[in-house]
Amino acid sequence: MRLRPNSLSGPVTFEVTRDGARAAATLLVVPGASPPVIDDRLLLEAWTSATGGQSIPESQLETLGPALQRALAPPPEPVRWHPMRSAWWILPFALVLGAEWWMRRRSGLR
Repeated sequence: MRLRPNSLSGPVTFEVTRDGARAAATLLVVPGASPPVIDDRLLLEAWTSATGGQSIPESQLETLGPALQRALAPPPEPVRWHPMRSAWWILPFALVLGAEWWMRRRSGLR
């Protein structure tokens, strides 16, 4: 069934019956209506920020290069660190050794 858009205006109820089953729906018919234009920019910005990305508008395309360099930079490599090779470990060691000596002298042990 086809209806001409200009022939109807306002609420229209459609009823369908088949094999004893019945269904009804009311639609609002507006002459000259057009399908809505969906703007996905906000959805895209929310998705990119949620996944750790960044959305750059056309007016700020000069920031695209530095953003790509940050995003594509190689991950930092692990650096081996040997804390016991540092000369600063002598200070806590001497402090603990002095505290132990002081506690033994105080309790009468030599």
